[in-house]
Amino acid sequence: MVGPVGSLGERYRLFFREFVRLARARGFQPFATREERNHREFHTSRTGFSYKVSFDKDGYFRVELRIRIDPGDRAENALAFDDLRQQSRAIEASLGRLIWYTKPDVQTHRIYARRTGIVESSRDELEELTRWGLDQLVKFQSEFDPRLERLRL
Repeated sequence: MVGPVGSLGERYRLFFREFVRLARARGFQPFATREERNHREFHTSRTGFSYKVSFDKDGYFRVELRIRIDPGDRAENALAFDDLRQQSRAIEASLGRLIWYTKPDVQTHRIYARRTGIVESSRDELEELTRWGLDQLVKFQSEFDPRLERLRL
């Protein structure tokens, strides 16, 4: 893992290049995207959902399940979110406390875990974020993939 260098875009590119390499070694498949972004997305077991690993603008590093089933069907996205939300007690028993984010009339709903972290952190801190993020990605996949396959949409 590399420490902080260069521009913010370069730091994201270096961090996520290594993160994606390690995630691929665990069987995750990333979506194609520009490397200098503050996030990367990975496929789930079902179309319309993705796992996203990101640095947000508020100083957090997070792993999330994104629900965006069809760009034109907000109702179906909301139903999927509501179905998973009804299972929140069991999901959080496995994953710990999660943030369930939705607003009326939004297209994308999010369920995520987060911890403080910025891409400008030291090498040791970035390595710890990588370990935590990969661990969360594996846990999310284990917990959510079977549930996504059982959703009736």
